[in-house]
Amino acid sequence: MSEIKFGEIASRGGSVANAFEELCCHLASRTQPTGTKFERYRGAGGDGGVECKVIDANGSATGWQTKYVFDIGGLLNQAQQSLETALSVHADLTRYVVCFPFELTGTTARKGKSQTEKFNDWVRNAEVDAKSKGRALTIERRSAHDIRDLLLANDSSGGLRHYFFSAATFSDQWFADHVAAVMHKAGPRYNREINLETPLSGWFSSFGGGADWQGQLADQLDACRKQAARVEELAEEKGGNAMRPGWPQAVYDKGKKVAAESKSCIESAEALASAPTEKELSKLETSIARLLGELAEIDMELAADLDAKHGEGSADSKQFRSYMAEYMVSLRRSRSRCTSSLGIRSRPEYASRSNARCAAWASRDSIRSGN
Repeated sequence: MSEIKFGEIASRGGSVANAFEELCCHLASRTQPTGTKFERYRGAGGDGGVECKVIDANGSATGWQTKYVFDIGGLLNQAQQSLETALSVHADLTRYVVCFPFELTGTTARKGKSQTEKFNDWVRNAEVDAKSKGRALTIERRSAHDIRDLLLANDSSGGLRHYFFSAATFSDQWFADHVAAVMHKAGPRYNREINLETPLSGWFSSFGGGADWQGQLADQLDACRKQAARVEELAEEKGGNAMRPGWPQAVYDKGKKVAAESKSCIESAEALASAPTEKELSKLETSIARLLGELAEIDMELAADLDAKHGEGSADSKQFRSYMAEYMVSLRRSRSRCTSSLGIRSRPEYASRSNARCAAWASRDSIRSGN
């Protein structure tokens, strides 16, 4: 585990100052008393003098402010400015916690005030000034020692320490370096030409919505659109083409309905892929299940119609299909793959599930081939 040195904190959120701020806010959240409410605010001048607040049941608030500076002068100047802003913006503020990444010097025999004395003087004056304006205010400090103590007491897994104080990050270069090292170790045993692809890589890609997954999804949706259009085309052929006699009226109506529902499912899948929610996922699964049932029903009705005209079992007779093909007489039925694999990626919205849920359109012959 990395040593906790605030002067060497890893850059997070664009800077080491942002990292220190985020760390302190995590500790404020993890140490908030039961029954209180935690609020985190955006920095860069938009936090109103506090990085976060813990609000009691009675409405009183404790504001946390961080200053990533290493000198007492800079700390007190910045803390004073932030406190003035906080008191003007947050009417519920009764306690102010100032966090900084160094230790204050104590009293010595040398002339002049120590850093501890200077800080205590500022606290005393600020509290008196607030009281003169009708505000009850208590100011507390969290120095490097205090923050380190809170971190050790509230980070049993070590996750916070690793994130904020480990130089290693999973960047593109990190992955590239490790892949290169593994390939070097494998030597002649590794050959890209005999590399075996498995569906697992596709699922990993779907979790992050990577370019590969997006491309596969687009291909699947294109295939679905073509098959939905094909169903509609077959249903519309009402006997004008001798090679494809028209469907019975009842089946025609169902075919049109299925084609429309297929397009609706495709549109829902596109929307869900870009902005997934549990509710819309469930609706899409229900729609797909209903669509597959309707396709199966069309399949059976076309088979029954064919058997009625050419004898029972004709729909599945290999000899009959060969005979009809030889004499250029079409069957009424045509293969139509109306569903195709469609994976829905996992997001934080699916946190209610222990594993990522994936809706899939199963590739199948919805209407058995007669060609």
